[in-house]
Amino acid sequence: MAQAETGALCGAEAQREDMFVVGIGASAGGLEALQQFFRFMPANSGLSFVVIQQSGPPTIRA
Repeated sequence: MAQAETGALCGAEAQREDMFVVGIGASAGGLEALQQFFRFMPANSGLSFVVIQQSGPPTIRA
């Protein structure tokens, strides 16, 4: 690996980091669990999250 004097990667190698995407699904009642999960997830984890939550039962309008 080519490294600059600071020890950082340079050139194309600097842009080559692994990226992880985490998918989370929750029912309509799962908001509290999602909030608790993210409350304890470190902000600098390096992970990206896609959250899909059910909005609730459909309402019928007459």
